[in-house]
Amino acid sequence: VPVKLEKTILVGFLVCADSFLYNFTLLPIRSLFGLADAITGVFHSMRGKTGGARVSSLNKDDLIRTVLLVCSLLLLNRV
Repeated sequence: VPVKLEKTILVGFLVCADSFLYNFTLLPIRSLFGLADAITGVFHSMRGKTGGARVSSLNKDDLIRTVLLVCSLLLLNRV
């Protein structure tokens, strides 16, 4: 097997491992912070303070990705 092919396969493996580890370690933590931010925003808007109930697009993205991850894991669990 050529050396350049082995290096390419190694880089591909590392990219896949990075994505896998991100989805199962950092994404749930970021989603918890986003959920806490959304809840505190709702409480701030109920009190009449400025800047309440606004969830950033990054938090929305993390929450949606976590919901998709959980749904796919639940579907895979049934198979």
